[in-house]
Amino acid sequence: MFYEVFSSNFPPLIVSIDLALECCIVAMSIEFYILSCQKKLKKEDRYVEGRGESCGG
Repeated sequence: MFYEVFSSNFPPLIVSIDLALECCIVAMSIEFYILSCQKKLKKEDRYVEGRGESCGG
């Protein structure tokens, strides 16, 4: 929404905001993946020892 309003005045700022949002989304998705994997580990005891394999790492 605010992109159209500010893009003419502060294009570098909008670009940096876009990059920051993308990095934040990527970080959140990675964190969510780790958290969901940890929940799966807690549910399934047999995966606790092979933590790396069960997380796909």
